[in-house]
Amino acid sequence: MNLNSLKIALIYDKVNTPFGGAEHVLAALHQAFPNAPLFTSIYEPVHAEWARDFAVMSSFLNKMPFFRSKHQILLPLMPLAFESFNLDDYDVIISVTAGEAKGVLTKPHQLHICYLLTPPRYLYTHQEEYLQSYRFAKLPIFRQIAKLWLRYLKWWDEAAGFRPDFIIPISGLVKARAEKIYGRAIEEPLYPPVPSMPDNNTTLPVEGCLLSASRLVPYKRLDLSIAACKKLGLTLVVTGDGAARPSLLKAAGRVGISRIPGEPLGDFLVRAAANHKTILFANKCTENELAALFRTCRALLMPGVEDFGITAMQAAAVGLPVIMAKKSGAAELLHNNKQAFFLNTVSEKALIEAIKQLPHTRPPYRKQPKSDVFTTQFAKKVYDLFISHQDLIAKGT
Repeated sequence: MNLNSLKIALIYDKVNTPFGGAEHVLAALHQAFPNAPLFTSIYEPVHAEWARDFAVMSSFLNKMPFFRSKHQILLPLMPLAFESFNLDDYDVIISVTAGEAKGVLTKPHQLHICYLLTPPRYLYTHQEEYLQSYRFAKLPIFRQIAKLWLRYLKWWDEAAGFRPDFIIPISGLVKARAEKIYGRAIEEPLYPPVPSMPDNNTTLPVEGCLLSASRLVPYKRLDLSIAACKKLGLTLVVTGDGAARPSLLKAAGRVGISRIPGEPLGDFLVRAAANHKTILFANKCTENELAALFRTCRALLMPGVEDFGITAMQAAAVGLPVIMAKKSGAAELLHNNKQAFFLNTVSEKALIEAIKQLPHTRPPYRKQPKSDVFTTQFAKKVYDLFISHQDLIAKGT
């Protein structure tokens, strides 16, 4: 018995966003299991170009194109979407999830491994933020309906937490969180892959600037980065897009400026400086543009608590100082790194103090070595767990 003889299926919550941390994990799994199809609730190719390398199998929810980019409205139907998949033809099911994908239904002879990014934030750690992000939820009647749905989804998720045979967390932080929520045994963490930055010797006019590189969502706490930089009179380059963009633009106020679609990054930075703007929304950047920013910015700011924080690891690998929450998963690996500065509390005051500790000149850039350690480790883990699972079945336990 070897991995090549097994039929494997990958399951992911939704495929409708640009390439990010979770997608790096999926890319590594695709490398390990190139013939495995990717099952998901909704698939929007326009926003998820990275998924074109996969054989994507979407649920019945995908028959409603209008909702493909408004998946939050479909949350009450997500359990049914994943329960509707017929996975009988597969030996191993690997769910990668921060939501409902772990709730797929499998047979006793099948092995279901869940690579857990986090238990759903909207149900446990960030439910109030989730409700406040939607205007309709501020109306009492709709708020009550939303809370009823969330109560049902929480009940379902707690039950779904027992469906995988094994849960492998992305970090020690997620392991502790999952054990508390699901009350079951959780494997030791297997840290995610850290993709290397492309070689880029481009020099950008951002020396002394601070950098934020993430999806623009509330839990990342980019509002603190903006507030701290405004108070200190420093320039912040914000890359990425997401639901929090309007509120972050409002927080930036008169010193904020947005990159025009199609505008070269260097031209945008020059235009921002000429107009005396200090909070620069660079929007979605290419990998080469990000590499240039990593080469020339002073430090990366990540004040929110991250389930892991792949970007922090990328920064550390090339010598870019990073300021991050001490509770974040990546801090478990960076605690001895001299270029990592940790926030004991997630607050504007703590972030300002950390920025003041940064060296005035950034350390030399170093080339990041490529690694396929995660792919190898995960493949070995799948094989070992499959053999163990089959032994248990043979013994009738």
